Amino acid sequence: MNRMYKSLIILLLAVFGCQTNNSEISIQSLVNSAHLDHLYEQVEAEGRSMAIIHIYSEHPDYQWVWEAHEGIACVDDVARAAVFYIRYYSRTGDKTYLKKSTELSEFLLYMQAENGYFYNFVLEDIKINKTYKRSIPIGNWWTWRALWALSEIYPVMIREDKVLAERIWQSMERTVNIVIKDYNFDKEYRLIEGFRIPKWLPSNGASGQGATLVLGLKSFYKYDENQQVFSLIEWLCDGIAEMQAGDSLQFPYGAYLSWENNWHAWGSVQSYVLLNTFILIRNDRYLTGSLMEINYFYNYLIKEKYACEIKFKKQGDNILKLDYKKAPQIAYGIRPMIYACLEAFKITGQSKYAKQAGKIASWFFGDNFAQKVMYDPQTGICFDGINDDGDVNLNSGAESTIEALLALLSIEENPQARNVLMEFYTKIENHREH
Repeated sequence: MNRMYKSLIILLLAVFGCQTNNSEISIQSLVNSAHLDHLYEQVEAEGRSMAIIHIYSEHPDYQWVWEAHEGIACVDDVARAAVFYIRYYSRTGDKTYLKKSTELSEFLLYMQAENGYFYNFVLEDIKINKTYKRSIPIGNWWTWRALWALSEIYPVMIREDKVLAERIWQSMERTVNIVIKDYNFDKEYRLIEGFRIPKWLPSNGASGQGATLVLGLKSFYKYDENQQVFSLIEWLCDGIAEMQAGDSLQFPYGAYLSWENNWHAWGSVQSYVLLNTFILIRNDRYLTGSLMEINYFYNYLIKEKYACEIKFKKQGDNILKLDYKKAPQIAYGIRPMIYACLEAFKITGQSKYAKQAGKIASWFFGDNFAQKVMYDPQTGICFDGINDDGDVNLNSGAESTIEALLALLSIEENPQARNVLMEFYTKIENHREH
C-alpha cells in the first residue's frame, strides 16, 4: 500500500474523529489555551515566517523571561505545543489552532540540522543556539519530540496544506534515516547497582527517551512500512520492557526505571507507549508489564500523594530504596500517568483505568500533598511545581502549561475520566465558594 493511499485512509479517520468530538464541545471544558497563546509569538528567521513558544513566564505579571545560556524558545516546548494545538484543532475545528500548528511546524523545520537531528534552543534574535550542551543536534529528547510532533501534524496537513505536508515528510525521513544509521543494534547491557541496563536504549539506557522516540517512529511507520523502522520500534520497546523493576508484591511494584537505577516522574511515558505499541507488535510482555505498573506502582504513587524521583539498589532478590524525593512535583510528571491509564482503558475496556486517569488528573486541582490548586481554568495558567516544603512555584512556563493542557484535553475525551475529575473539581469549587 503506497504512502498517499494510506494517508487518505488516515485522513478520513481523522475527519470522522473530528466530527465525533465536535458534538461534545458544548460541555463545559476545563481546557483554556489563553496562557499558552500568551507564550506564543510569531517571528521571522532567514526570511521564513514561523512561531515560537516562550520558555519562561514569571509571577506575578507572567511576562516572558529567558535564560542567558539557553535562549527564549526551544524545540522541546514548541513540539509539545504543536501537538496540543493540532489536537485542539481536531477537536474544535477552529482554524486559529491550525494556523498556530502550521507556524510552529515551520519553527521545527527551521531547527533541523544538516545531519537530520535537531538543534534545541534559539536566542533572542531567533538565531539558533549551536553551542549550549542541550541544544546540539544529537539523538536526544528534543529530536525525539520534534519527530513526534511532526508525525502528529503530518496527517492533518495532508488535507490542509499538501506542500507543508511533503516538507514535513522529508524532514521525518531525514531523522528516521539517521536514527537507523546511528542506532546500536547490539543487545548489550551494563550493570548499575545490580540492575541490567540495556545499552541499546538512547543515551546508553534512557527508557523515557526511547519511549518518546517510539511515538514518532510508530506514526511514521503508518505511512512507510519499512522493516528497519519496525525492527527499531521493537528493539526500543524490548529495551523499555527490560527496565521494569519489582512486581505486584515487590517494591517498586513494576515501575519502569527511567535511566540507570533511577525512576523519575517527568517524561515517564513508558507504559503509555508500550500499550500504544502493543496493537502493532502484539508482544504480551508490553501489555502485562504496563498494566502491572499502572495497577501497582501508580496506586502506590497515588497513596503517597506522588513523588518526583526514586533511586534503587538491587541486592540479590531484594530491591532497596537508596533515595526518595517527594518534590518538585510538576505537570510533566502527572500527564504521562494519565496517558497510560487512558490507553489501558482503550485496550482493556475496563472502566477502572479511565477512573484512575480522572483521579490522577485531580492533582491539578488540589489532590496533591500540598493541597494546592495548580491549574486555573479561567486563565489557563498552570503553576510550575510544588516544592519540598509544600509551597507552590507560582511561575508558569511553557512546559507546565502545555503538559496541563495535554492532560486535561485527553481527560475530556473520555466521559468516565472526565466525570471523576469534574466531581472532584466541583467539590473543590463549592468549598471555595463557601
